[in-house]
Amino acid sequence: MISRASLLSSSVLACALAGCASNSPASNIAASNSSQSVAAPSVEATSASQAPAASAPPKEAAQAFVRGVHVVPGGPDVKLQADGKAASDGFRFGNASSFAAIAPGDKVKITALSTSGAKLSGPMPVKLKSGDDLTVVVNGVPGDVALLPFRARSGGPETGKAKIDFAHAAKELGDIQVSIDGQKYRGKVRYGEDTEYKTLAPGQHTFSIAYTRPSKAAPAPTPTLVPGQVSPQPTAARLRDSVTLQQPAELISGKVYTLIVFYDVAKNPKALLLEDRFAATP
Repeated sequence: MISRASLLSSSVLACALAGCASNSPASNIAASNSSQSVAAPSVEATSASQAPAASAPPKEAAQAFVRGVHVVPGGPDVKLQADGKAASDGFRFGNASSFAAIAPGDKVKITALSTSGAKLSGPMPVKLKSGDDLTVVVNGVPGDVALLPFRARSGGPETGKAKIDFAHAAKELGDIQVSIDGQKYRGKVRYGEDTEYKTLAPGQHTFSIAYTRPSKAAPAPTPTLVPGQVSPQPTAARLRDSVTLQQPAELISGKVYTLIVFYDVAKNPKALLLEDRFAATP
């Protein structure tokens, strides 16, 4: 004879295998006493419980920007470091590196090395704030290399206009005079200085860089003697030649530029036109 308890157990097992749901006391007992009868959580529930909590996007790190310009005639390819970390790939004479993002600081140490790793100049400490743009001109001659820092203070681009400034990195040329389209702009720019930015209409312009240089000594004329006087010691008259570099350039609307003045191995003046990073600085 089948007992009532046996019938109850068979009913519970059949219901569990069929996947039926019941509010009867028997079904509640089966769910609580058997681990195999606990239903698996739904896909939606699993995904929700395992998804990471939403978080705010990370704050962008403060950055300053630096690039190098190589104007050491006869010098090796150059690379820059900032606080011992690479700030550029190698770049050649008469060329510039791209802007590299670096951490700002009160005394960021800039060093110029050859691409083989030999130190050429530095470290040069500079103060860089977030958003600053710094152009480091590696200049001089092999064995006597110096670093010139030029900061971009253009105020940013201007719609429908172009901007340009002039940076003097040619020590041997002495002071230079800058003219734009035949009109004098700056009369005395010293080595290591740069001008303020000039706003121009886009299009073709001609930039003139003028300076004077000593010419070969010319013998002084033989003095006329007066009776009773001794002939004075002849001296050589130092003559100076005026030299002007005419540099045409096409400026594009909305762009900001820096023109670097330097010289080649023969001490002939050269100009390198660079496009700035457009940072608005006070």
